[in-house]
Amino acid sequence: MATFSALLNQASASSRHWVERMEAELGFAQQLCELHPSEAGGWRPLIEGGRARLAAILSEGRIDAIPAAVSTIEETLKPIAKVGKS
Repeated sequence: MATFSALLNQASASSRHWVERMEAELGFAQQLCELHPSEAGGWRPLIEGGRARLAAILSEGRIDAIPAAVSTIEETLKPIAKVGKS
């Protein structure tokens, strides 16, 4: 799998914000797995699914689909976000 940075280079400047935001959220979610090992087993597939979805959209050059994908991924990550906000 190509790195996010390499895929990001293909994205337009207006989409860069969305990609960087999602990359930060996925990284934070991964850190929460370390802090909450009892939840990590259920969270890691959500995180990996989000990474795969974003990578697929970027590698396919579907720049216009990035904002909707970010919204979908954020919805998927809601169980993790509840803990992150507490």
